[in-house]
Amino acid sequence: MPFFGSNDAITLLGGRTYPVEVALLVLAIVLVVLLSQVSKKTVTGLALLGISEDREAAMLRGVNVRALALGAFAASGALAGFLGLFVGPKTFAVATLGSALAIKGFVALAIGGFGSLPGALVGGLTVGLVESFAALELGSQYSNIAVFVVLIAILMVKPAGLFGRVRERVV
Repeated sequence: MPFFGSNDAITLLGGRTYPVEVALLVLAIVLVVLLSQVSKKTVTGLALLGISEDREAAMLRGVNVRALALGAFAASGALAGFLGLFVGPKTFAVATLGSALAIKGFVALAIGGFGSLPGALVGGLTVGLVESFAALELGSQYSNIAVFVVLIAILMVKPAGLFGRVRERVV
């Protein structure tokens, strides 16, 4: 297998792709598994989940909400900067690309289901595949429309997303 910085296409599972795309997929899977385990198995992860559910209840349980929120924000910024090294060369990043990627990320999250890391990964793969197939079959001008049609169809069938859970609160 060529070096991951190579521009030479490789054949994988009967299709042609680039090594950086394989690296991004492997990295995404590793990060989802790692973050899922950290959020479920560590005290800090459970505290962050508690903060996301009910900030005041977490404070009453002795969680330093401010410090954990700042730490989570800093960690997500560092992770985004690191991943930018992989995504930048692939997307020919420009200053205005952030809002387009943020919208696609939100769509991927809605498809997968809020609060589900595996759902976010599946949602991202769904967005990417729908964009690719729509560009191939319908033309690139219709790829964004196809993504939103799929989003609407999924949310009509499963309002919480593919992996999301409906949460009801008794008041």
